[in-house]
Amino acid sequence: MVLDHSGDEIDVLASVSDDRSFSNPAKELDRKFWVEDQAALGKLTPRERMVFELKHYQGLRLRPLERC
Repeated sequence: MVLDHSGDEIDVLASVSDDRSFSNPAKELDRKFWVEDQAALGKLTPRERMVFELKHYQGLRLRPLERC
């Protein structure tokens, strides 16, 4: 038990921030998804990756190819 200057009990561990990803389940899940996403992107051909990035990062829309 730890007391502050006024004699009130304080929780020392609650006042210490822990920014490690494994201490926060949401951050750990985000990290795992990021690792999986990077692995999946690495399997794409350069052309596939460009299409993916233009659509998802630049917001461009895909349209079907017109058939002759």
